[in-house]
Amino acid sequence: MDKKKLPGGLTRGRVARLCSQAAFLLLAPQAFSGAFSGAKSVLVSIGAGKAAEMTSFVALLLGLCAYTFMFGRFFCGYACAFGTLGDAVFLVAESVRKKIAGGKARARKPLDEKLEGRLRLVKYAVLLAVLLACALGASAAISGASPWTAFGRLCNLQPDQIGVVGGALLLAVVVGMALRERFFCEFACPMGAIFSLLPQLPWASPARDMSVCNGCGKCRRGCPVGIWPPAGDAQVGECIRCGRCEEGCPLSCISSGKLPGAGEKPKGARDLAVAVMAIILLALLWACGAVHFLPEAPWV
Repeated sequence: MDKKKLPGGLTRGRVARLCSQAAFLLLAPQAFSGAFSGAKSVLVSIGAGKAAEMTSFVALLLGLCAYTFMFGRFFCGYACAFGTLGDAVFLVAESVRKKIAGGKARARKPLDEKLEGRLRLVKYAVLLAVLLACALGASAAISGASPWTAFGRLCNLQPDQIGVVGGALLLAVVVGMALRERFFCEFACPMGAIFSLLPQLPWASPARDMSVCNGCGKCRRGCPVGIWPPAGDAQVGECIRCGRCEEGCPLSCISSGKLPGAGEKPKGARDLAVAVMAIILLALLWACGAVHFLPEAPWV
């Protein structure tokens, strides 16, 4: 990845990610909630003793799972509106903290690895609790009290339809996002829990050359979800494919697996790969009827 700083201190990779996030926030802000609605509808059908129907929500869920199998959690790092919200909230909070500190950036200190590993288990408990409630027939109550439903209604400019519980939980999530980068993604996101459990193809996650790595920890300190780049370990599913580890490595020992654009590729090749993956994902969301402002697919 090209690490050259652009005006404003941004890297080419950061600019590519911001452009992708802005495009998906505009065109598909509810892809996250739609996919999770698919998971809930399957459990509702199971709980009612009925066969699950192939609705557009279920199709979206299956499509994103297939995409994650192919490319890793690119959706989380580059397209999820909730992730984009988290990035924006943390950026604003960091700017405020920097001003309070007299313009000096704070050194980023990762959590203790064992503690962070335990906290990551919370999202699996959230997933299990929500799906169990849906199977038991409490889907409507869960939907009305969920922060992602509240966020979806905000995206639809329907703040008057946000429930008290859902609004309070969304506020709590936003506070967490301000204190910890990608707080919701790492610790509480039920879709993140689903994606992290999926198998991934070899090129779907960063690779770290352990013969070059000196263990300086800059990659983990720069990682939004606080992991070492996957090197055949159990953290592969936690990686959100944002490329920050690759940007921050002083020895250039991290590459995006076997993804086109990784390693000693021509300048800009990884940015091209990101653009191609974003276009594929956008086409998938359009096929599932989850894209705004474009003609609907004829089968939707």
